[in-house]
Amino acid sequence: MRTYFLRRQMDRLAVRSAQRPHRSLAWEQVKSMLVLYNEEEQEEMNRLARTLPPAIQLHTCALIHAEAAEEIAGCDRPIFAKRDLTWLGLPTEPCRETLCALPVDLLIDLTGSTNLPMRYLALSHPCPFKVGVGQGDTAGYDMLLVMPPESPLSDKWKQIHHYLRAIGSK
Repeated sequence: MRTYFLRRQMDRLAVRSAQRPHRSLAWEQVKSMLVLYNEEEQEEMNRLARTLPPAIQLHTCALIHAEAAEEIAGCDRPIFAKRDLTWLGLPTEPCRETLCALPVDLLIDLTGSTNLPMRYLALSHPCPFKVGVGQGDTAGYDMLLVMPPESPLSDKWKQIHHYLRAIGSK
């Protein structure tokens, strides 16, 4: 029963996200980005964040599987925990509003299609250019990289960087 309501909510968000104003961005045009990632990739995300040019303002967000969000360090923006989820397993409205208030040019969802709370946040964000990594569910993303879920975060990051640079070379 819970899955049914969850799917309906996600479908509504995907339609809304698809109707937002879109624009493609080359890597050189990115001034700020929001990266959604999985809890277990925290250290690798910190390493990748250090490779970004200083001109790009980076915001990151993770969902941890603990009760308290303070248990993870090194994340500059919201870290959501179990207590931040509704009975459906979706982020609460204050969590969504906090994240959606971040003005970013590019949203990168590295969590894959199985992390529904993070997918919900990605679909909710009004960002004009969204990149996802998953297994074929393109709804709500402007660009989707189809990669195995077990691919290292660095491989996903390199592929996204490659394609965004290719957009700029045309």
